[in-house]
Amino acid sequence: MNNDDGGTAPCSRIHPGQYPAAANLPVGTYYVRVERVGNNATQAQYVLSIKVNPPGCGDEILQPTEQCEDGNTTSGDGCSQTCASESPFEIEPNGALPTASPLWPSTMTWKGAITPLGDHDYFRFTLGAVGSPTLVTHDRDSPMTCAFDTVIHLLDGNGVQIAQDDDSGPGSCSAINPVLFPQVQSLPAGQYFLWVQRFDDSQTIAGYQPAPRSRRSVSGRSGAAPICAAPRSRKRWLTVA
Repeated sequence: MNNDDGGTAPCSRIHPGQYPAAANLPVGTYYVRVERVGNNATQAQYVLSIKVNPPGCGDEILQPTEQCEDGNTTSGDGCSQTCASESPFEIEPNGALPTASPLWPSTMTWKGAITPLGDHDYFRFTLGAVGSPTLVTHDRDSPMTCAFDTVIHLLDGNGVQIAQDDDSGPGSCSAINPVLFPQVQSLPAGQYFLWVQRFDDSQTIAGYQPAPRSRRSVSGRSGAAPICAAPRSRKRWLTVA
């Protein structure tokens, strides 16, 4: 593998979070080659740093037995000391419909990250009645800002795409709502999926926050529609301003 500008610009960085092939390497001897991009100039000096972490919770690599991996073993930050997810963070693996992260009890949002490169996150929620959902991504705990570029997809209970959006949210974030996408108006009660990815799968995202909300529209009347914290039967009511 090779990298050009993945470190502090314009330097390079190879990290298993971006390059899965660099994770869990077997015992042996490895070599690193350093060169000037284009080989068209000299470099008076540079520093090459190598860090090797043994596999396990806190190594910044999501292992098969882990639900999350934030590079430490401290609980209370969304990922526990044993690398179990904490509310309202995504539960890995959630890269496909069967393993989509449900809403945590008493929550109406998730927090996630797009890592490693090419990661896709799936979430599931349930409309408890006919409703018109709105789905938005943004910076964690900052609904009006966005420091990255997402693409989101709304899928029905069978995984068929209903709508997709790139930049209709804050900044370069995404939003699907019944005004921009008439096909999401008055969707039937049932289970739905939200799929989040980095635009073009071109970079990782250290942290983002998606949130579903819904308005009910039945027989010409509007109001709050219940979104259930699937797969639990307890309903939470969320009113869209």
